[in-house]
Amino acid sequence: MTQHSASRRRFVSKLALAATPAFATGCGGGGGGEAEATSRPAAAAPPAAPPVVSQRMTALKFEAPAAGSFVYSATLIPVRGQLPATAGLVMDDDPTFAYSVLNQWDDGSAALVVVAGTYTATAAGVGEKAVNVTLQPGTPRAALTAANLATKLSSFDVDLGECGTGRMSNFSSPERIWWANAQVICARYRVPVSGHPTLEAVLDVHLYAGGQTFVEVVVENCKINPTAVVWPTNATYTNSRLSVNGVEVSSGVGGVGTPEGVHTRHRAWYAARWLGSETTLRAMQVHTDWQAHPLLFKCVRESTFSMAAYANDAYRPWSTGRHRAVDMGAAGDSPSIGPLTQWDARLVQSGDFRAARASEASALAILSYNVNYRNSQTGEVHNFADIGQRDQQGSPPPWPRLSDALSRATWEVAHHPGAGFVAFLARPAPVFIEVAQKIAVWNGTWSGANNNFTWTSGTHGYWYQMRGRAWCLRSLVHATFLSPSNHGWRAPGQTALHNNAVLFNRWVTDPKALLNTMWDFLPDRGLVDGAGNTGFQTSMWQYHFLIGELHRAAEVRLLQGEQQALLKSVADWAAMQPVRWINEQPNGGWRYIAYQTSLGRSSTTIDSLPTWGEQTAWQYTNQPSAVAGRWYVYDGPIKTSYVDTGANGSAGAYYPSYLWAALVVAVERNLPGAQQAWATVQRDLVDLPAWLNGFATDPRWGWTPRNITS
Repeated sequence: MTQHSASRRRFVSKLALAATPAFATGCGGGGGGEAEATSRPAAAAPPAAPPVVSQRMTALKFEAPAAGSFVYSATLIPVRGQLPATAGLVMDDDPTFAYSVLNQWDDGSAALVVVAGTYTATAAGVGEKAVNVTLQPGTPRAALTAANLATKLSSFDVDLGECGTGRMSNFSSPERIWWANAQVICARYRVPVSGHPTLEAVLDVHLYAGGQTFVEVVVENCKINPTAVVWPTNATYTNSRLSVNGVEVSSGVGGVGTPEGVHTRHRAWYAARWLGSETTLRAMQVHTDWQAHPLLFKCVRESTFSMAAYANDAYRPWSTGRHRAVDMGAAGDSPSIGPLTQWDARLVQSGDFRAARASEASALAILSYNVNYRNSQTGEVHNFADIGQRDQQGSPPPWPRLSDALSRATWEVAHHPGAGFVAFLARPAPVFIEVAQKIAVWNGTWSGANNNFTWTSGTHGYWYQMRGRAWCLRSLVHATFLSPSNHGWRAPGQTALHNNAVLFNRWVTDPKALLNTMWDFLPDRGLVDGAGNTGFQTSMWQYHFLIGELHRAAEVRLLQGEQQALLKSVADWAAMQPVRWINEQPNGGWRYIAYQTSLGRSSTTIDSLPTWGEQTAWQYTNQPSAVAGRWYVYDGPIKTSYVDTGANGSAGAYYPSYLWAALVVAVERNLPGAQQAWATVQRDLVDLPAWLNGFATDPRWGWTPRNITS
């Protein structure tokens, strides 16, 4: 983790600067060949361009509760090369501005940054200020240290009623410093509860240079020693009180709000407050710059959804937020399902602070679910290295788990939401990093050794549906990306990502995979979705989910060398499916999207024909009514004839939208034939502009290629 701050106020030259991802560091022009022999005198060198002092990298958007000056922290996600290690960040007219680099891209440039400063508002409302990259960062001011925390903090008291109490009075040695610079330090402490072996309070303190202090507490029942695994036991308490420096942070929370009526294992709750009179100023990177980042997407339509629906979202202990409170695995679309949840996607689409409230509140609500794990020895969320080969289904002994007979606040891999990443963009807080890590741990331990296939923990193997593999990959990538470079979770997360790439490559290299398509179970053990129907059936739309997540996993470059090359090749191979689906059906058959698609002629194995045109000609007994037309959707049993029914007139969360998003991936990856397929859709989908308007209210799959400007 690298800490930085501006050494003095900088007045940035107002040069017209090119919008390049990074500063040029050398002369442009020729290659490395020999100079042509000539008797003519050399031409005079052109005048040197004035040195670039600084240029805009991004901007912060602020929401002030009133007029006045407020401290803030915010998250930046520079694209690769945008903030080189030799450069720095400054903000005009804010001498308190400072920043910390939590981790880096593969080229050493900053990937995840927390900035802090002071914003002065003349009135309540929204404002914006530029953040500039400078090649002359100067000498940083000294960062705040644990000594500052020890001076400011005197006590942390935990009272969990019948379960006991805990107290900390020495803050000179935090368990972890998440980030620290001249403006803010964020540090971690843990306090065990005297009367229960696995119950504890986890405290994160944000201390600003001016003394303003924001504290966050998570009360967990999930400590496990990975070398001597003992399952946590239930904790029964009817009341509680948390205080820091004698200031009450929370009171009155008991276990009664949980599905089981007690604080069961693997569940947790959260509380936070400013210790003084400080009022929260909201600060976020502008959403248009988020959309340039490979973990997110450029939206094809601006939002028309009323964010007033999110204005009152707030976290409550034991709440489930906007997630499914019961039966997360229920059939049908839910706003929580997708590359991002619907509320997170709307935040990325709009940058509206009301959507940010929904993102934060529902990310915190994940603590109510059965996904909380913490290593009692390191204090960190368990990682896949210390879990080893254990899984929740293993015997004996399985990795500890919690199941609820009525499926209340219970996790499920195939329909689970992504949480933590976008909330961290809305507000940098360690709890959101750990929410993402906890989700990834639960997903990666859900099922391991099955049918003689033993997977390294963190690999989403035999029993994971294709959509489950997509969402588990997404959650693993989010957790790994958020983990600081010096955190024990990051390297095992990268290893798990590589293990999954190796698994996916088994389809890439399988001779049966003629149509650039993966199927459920394993290459040599396929699952037929539509048993008894014509041919070997698969739900292609689930595979389209995976195409998007492979794309983001490859482009965020969490791996290096041969491992990164393997992941990239898998992502390229997978993204050829939508290209071939469109280009190999010039009769317009690509517009007909079904719940199930024939991947082979046999119902017991996969014997695909060489092209999608030949495969669909085998499946359908007639031809589409026209080359150009609308999307048509078939639900239910597999179809054997083209029928112009079930027209899909508005984009959103349905099979054509998933195909659209997968095609955008192929175009962004610049794959052979992708431009042709894109042009075909633009030409032959007769109601395309009107159809795309559906993404204005539901942007989860409403992407547009970032390498196409018109």
